[in-house]
Amino acid sequence: MFDPIVAYLFESSNLLSQEVQYIRAEMHEHEQFLDRQQIEEEEAEENERAYRETMTRLGLVHDPAPIETDEFRQFIGANCRRMAKKEGVQ
Repeated sequence: MFDPIVAYLFESSNLLSQEVQYIRAEMHEHEQFLDRQQIEEEEAEENERAYRETMTRLGLVHDPAPIETDEFRQFIGANCRRMAKKEGVQ
């Protein structure tokens, strides 16, 4: 009489355990995504700061506000290509 109940509880326990593992894996993946997103935002801010400092130092810009120019896009593009090479991305 108790065997079917015990088997059912054991099976339910296994299913719940698998579900918990799946949820943990999903949470870990989402945390990694958020970490990558934060790193990308920080790198973008650093690139923008470096560009402004460089342009100001060269005397090409007196206002340190970000300027969206072809030179800016090339500067950022070159930096992104260097980072991609470093990471082994094609």
